Amino acid sequence: FTFDYRIMLITVTLSLVLTFIPNLLTNRISEATKTYSTNNSEFLSRIHDILTGYETLYYLGNKKRIVNQIVTTSEKFKQSKVNYTKESELVNSVISTISVFAQILIMVATGYFAYTGSVSFGAITSTASVSGNVFSSLSSFNKYLMNIKSVKPLIEKISNSSIVDIKIDNLDKDISLTRVDSLYIRDLSFSFEGKRIFDKFNLEIK
Repeated sequence: FTFDYRIMLITVTLSLVLTFIPNLLTNRISEATKTYSTNNSEFLSRIHDILTGYETLYYLGNKKRIVNQIVTTSEKFKQSKVNYTKESELVNSVISTISVFAQILIMVATGYFAYTGSVSFGAITSTASVSGNVFSSLSSFNKYLMNIKSVKPLIEKISNSSIVDIKIDNLDKDISLTRVDSLYIRDLSFSFEGKRIFDKFNLEIK
């Protein structure tokens, strides 16, 4: 049995390449995941709004608008899903390509070393088998790792979500909340789908 340290050195080097090069695409897939998540939330919210107003539009004879709104909303969501799938498959393709290239390179290197007499020709078969197992396992690991990293924006989004916490300090225990003399609304504005519905609405109730 003969062993050439150069084969081990090539294997370790290519393993590092397979591990670190896909990391260069982490930002792309993370951004695609974030966009997909945002559009998914908007899609569900929009569909809810459309279905909530279904009865009104139905009696107004404007059922076609319901279909058009759903199609428009679905197209935006579909495009974000396509982009996410493209980015995800790009990472998988890069990992698979590097893995195949690494295995071929190791076989060629082993063949060269066997030709020069550094290792036996039987080492070509065994090295090919070992490298296949190593890089196949490493490829699967890196794919799972990239999937985990891609959801980081979603975790941050949940972590940064504000939680309403209302605290009233120094509240007079004798204050009466059963009687309200007046109610004021000042400069109230409302927008829907980027369109301003009303602006600086004022109301006073006594």
